[in-house]
Order: sequence, then structure tokens, then C-alpha cells
Amino acid sequence: MGCVSTSTVKKSEMLHNKIAADMDKIVVDGVGIRHCQYEYVKEFFEHVDEQKEGRVDVSALIHILHDLTSKDYNQEDVARSMHLVDDDGDQKLNFSEFRQFIYCFLNAEPTDLPNVLFFAADKNESCTIDAKELISISQKLNIELSQEQITTITKEMGDEFDGSISYKGFQRIVAKFM
Repeated sequence: MGCVSTSTVKKSEMLHNKIAADMDKIVVDGVGIRHCQYEYVKEFFEHVDEQKEGRVDVSALIHILHDLTSKDYNQEDVARSMHLVDDDGDQKLNFSEFRQFIYCFLNAEPTDLPNVLFFAADKNESCTIDAKELISISQKLNIELSQEQITTITKEMGDEFDGSISYKGFQRIVAKFM
């Protein structure tokens, strides 16, 4: 990478500040990325996608996490979190996958596997997991579940009247199977 202009550094700082400010709102409110934050995440993605490929890799994610938190993250932990949201398996995140990664990160440390699993599975950011999302995350973990097993899990462990599983219900599932 060549020299970075002062305007690029200032833009990077501005974007980091926007994301960091919105991150606090998400954690306090306990909800997913709202529409107003979508624009910041999109702008941030476009900024870190230096090659303009429409995808970012694990090294870019490590830099993003460090920029947002000033913490150093282990490549293995970040790669594991990335794998859980990398729907096409290309080891890079497109914008949709990146947005899901940010949602996971805003709600769970990369080292906290049960929390990462929940937020990676919660594709629609509803703060619950439905049967389809449970199947998807179990496949990412190479766990084969039959439709009967999924139905049993959602009936027994789900604590929502519609069969969806809340965060607490998911923690019970993780404790039972891990």
C-alpha cells in the first residue's frame, strides 16, 4: 500500500466514529442494526474494500475490529466468526455478509462462541432464531439435524409462542449440545 493522504485518514476516522457511536446505541437498545445505521455500515464497507471487489477478507476484518475498539483480535477467532456468516464460503465477506458480521460483533466478542453463534444465526436481526436459521447455523457447524429434531428443539427449547428461540433459549440449546 502506498502513502495515505490526510483526507483518507480523516475519512477513516470519521467513519470509525460514526460506527462506534452507533455501536453504543445498538448495545444499549439491544436491537439489530437499524436503517439509519445501515448507511454508515455500507459507507464503512466501501471504505475498507480498498480493492473495490465488493468483498473484504479476514485481515481487513481484524483491522476494522481494532479500529473500532483499539483491541487486538486473534486471527483464528475472527476467521471463525467470519466463517459463520460467509454464506457463499469464499472466505471473503460481501456487503450482506459484512453487515451480519458487524451485527455479530456489536453483540458478541469473537471469542464468545455461544453468543457469536446466536447472532450469526439471527440473519434477520430479530433477536430470535427461527427453524430455518437454526438449520443454517447447524449446517455451518457440520451438525446434521432432521426436521423432526428441529421441531423438537424449537418446541422444547423455544420460549416464544411462534416457535422461535430467544437468546436465553439458544443458550440452553448450546449448553445441552456442546
